Amino acid sequence: EQAVFNSTFAIQEQMGKGCRDYLFPNVYLIGIMDFSFHQDTDKVRFCYRLREDESGELMTERIQYIFLELPNCHRALTPEDRVWRDHAVLQLLRDEFVIVALYVDDKTKLPEDEWVTTSSGAVLKDVGRVNSWIALEQFGVNAQPNYFILAPDGSRLAGPRGYDLDIPAFVDFLKR
Repeated sequence: EQAVFNSTFAIQEQMGKGCRDYLFPNVYLIGIMDFSFHQDTDKVRFCYRLREDESGELMTERIQYIFLELPNCHRALTPEDRVWRDHAVLQLLRDEFVIVALYVDDKTKLPEDEWVTTSSGAVLKDVGRVNSWIALEQFGVNAQPNYFILAPDGSRLAGPRGYDLDIPAFVDFLKR
């Protein structure tokens, strides 16, 4: 009920005061919830629309209510969230490795002297774009996450290892 109430503000805002044209643009109310209405499913996305009770006829296609139930996002957890918490993995990472992460979603602007010009002439001006370029140029990958084990001189000892929540296999990967 609260979602329907909240969506009326978006409709009013788009219509303008005194407007009699009821052909307003699409309105999507997206609720990101840290609880679940649907305990018995792993489904994450639920989409609702307004329908007539008896016939089921859609009242309008321009209003949608989309709810994302985060407790159902099992695959959204990264290996860092699930695998690295394991005692054996954590001990190996602390004792045997230096971790370097290339975050490609970091929008931090770089000073001009740190910009990178690619071979195609594109100028990369933020941390994420530079990291994405490094991952592609140095390691031949652009998907996230990917793990590599490098020697102190930067040569590759193992990897890539992509998304995988198998803890014993990750321990084996670290021990190679």
